[in-house]
Amino acid sequence: MPSRAPTRDLGISPAALDQLFADLDRYLAQHAPRTDTGLVSASVDELIAQAGIQTGPAPLPRRGWLLRRAAAPSITVAQHIDLIAEVIQRYGWAQNTTWDGQRRCCIVGAQHLLIHYGYGDRDLGRRAGDWLNRQLGGGVNYVQWQNNRWRTKQQVLDMLRTAAANARTAGV
Repeated sequence: MPSRAPTRDLGISPAALDQLFADLDRYLAQHAPRTDTGLVSASVDELIAQAGIQTGPAPLPRRGWLLRRAAAPSITVAQHIDLIAEVIQRYGWAQNTTWDGQRRCCIVGAQHLLIHYGYGDRDLGRRAGDWLNRQLGGGVNYVQWQNNRWRTKQQVLDMLRTAAANARTAGV
């Protein structure tokens, strides 16, 4: 931009020069190439922040929702059986199905729920099932036992609590 002070006397008053420069600046502003379309009123960085877009290194691949949960403590067979009883006590007991429409579950349904949420694994579930079968004295497994049509919720809970107490005594 040229200096606003004349280098030589042109015979124009300083006020007239100021007015000329103001008019020229206005003209240039009106005819300048437009970089702003008027649609965007923020900088690119502001728009990225407003959109909630994360910048920087890419996040790690998503893990299953199960992995977002804090790891459950390592538990014993006795504790697993206690938790099975707690699930059945809280949600109700169902026969001949793992879960019914009223959120009631059988022993296997409660085991699946616990294992799914990290309270034990399949091996622990198998060992707990073996322990329950042993407590019933053989001849019938715990699934068949609980599905007997004369079985009651209280009998199932009593068997689970007794089996858990026996497992604790045996150090299992």
